[in-house]
Amino acid sequence: MSIFWNLVQFEYKKALVKKGAILVMILGILLAGISVFGTIIGNEYNQDGEVQRSNYEGMMLDREYQLQLSGRALDENLFLEAADAYAKIPLLNTSGRYTDTAEYEKYARRYSSIYSICRMVYNASSVRFDVEDFQSLSEDMAKSFYDIRRERMEQRIMHTGMSEKAKADTIELDRQLQTPFIFEYADGYQRFLAIMYTTAMLGTGVITILFASIFSGEYDSGADELILSSRHGKRILIYAKIFVVFSFTAVYIAFLTLLTYTECMLIYGAEGKNAAIQIFGMSFPYAMTVGQSVVIYCLSLLAACFLSLAITVFLSSVFKTPFWVIVVCSLLLIAPMFLNISEENALLFHINCLIPSNMMAYECTVNLVQYEVFGQIIRPYVFQPLFALILTIVIVPFAYRRFQRHQVV
Repeated sequence: MSIFWNLVQFEYKKALVKKGAILVMILGILLAGISVFGTIIGNEYNQDGEVQRSNYEGMMLDREYQLQLSGRALDENLFLEAADAYAKIPLLNTSGRYTDTAEYEKYARRYSSIYSICRMVYNASSVRFDVEDFQSLSEDMAKSFYDIRRERMEQRIMHTGMSEKAKADTIELDRQLQTPFIFEYADGYQRFLAIMYTTAMLGTGVITILFASIFSGEYDSGADELILSSRHGKRILIYAKIFVVFSFTAVYIAFLTLLTYTECMLIYGAEGKNAAIQIFGMSFPYAMTVGQSVVIYCLSLLAACFLSLAITVFLSSVFKTPFWVIVVCSLLLIAPMFLNISEENALLFHINCLIPSNMMAYECTVNLVQYEVFGQIIRPYVFQPLFALILTIVIVPFAYRRFQRHQVV
């Protein structure tokens, strides 16, 4: 066992002393850290083009307003109260924005989050719901908020490619939600979930660059002949290489996650962990809190990173140079981002969500389209990480054997 840990120590040193390795790692950390500040850089301007306040001050003002509303039920009383505030905004012509008006700042801005939530339900491809519609929101429509939401949820579920059993299960799951939902300020968590997708992609890219040469580098340098003819080269050393790759990935991704989380909580606030995830998206059918969904998402994200890394390790055992490993892995990481698969084709939609880069998106983790295996319905936030871990366990031995049985020329 001491030999294994000595080899692990050697592989760590070997990986981290490579030219540019530390620089790439630090660059990844800096980019992840800076991305949190994206929405608070710059200023807000009024209709005359004058600076009204900084974006940070605007965020703090919105946070104060939303905290004042936190704990209130999202019901007709709050909706009508918000609509009355928006009704004070004068009708605008094609020039100017309603958010630039003094009336918006004085009366309506404090209810902007309520308007956004209403738009999630009332707005549809066939029926547009804009500020003018919210200004004239009727009492009957306000009372029908949850009926409209349920009707549109069930229509969406019925239009998916799921089996009738899965559709019925998802509809029943949604009907079990306790309504009315309670409004909570949770922008810190919402910002974290949005940024973590970019952070995970960035972290995966850094790890791919660092470990693309884990096997191919030995081919390229000619060291494979020495390694495979050494006493521990065909077994323990390969184990050490694989251990280093995955242990480093776990630590690095965990560090980026903790860094992003800490920054988001310090800047935007840590309130809202007990809020229902429906305040992020009314099409989520799960009775889950924001805090619970964040934990589940982080675990799913780590599993996706492991799967991406397993593919990298396998390709490194196949290609003779790290360059092609990086090229292929980059394509596999970036290309799926441009795919848009409809929920009506359940099989393709499922496959698309199982691609590592897509699995890193929060919306895939809590999507309403269920997985079915041998007649058993499995939630996406359960199936996806399990699939990623199982496939990782399947792929890694192929990389092990590919390098072990490599014929030295």
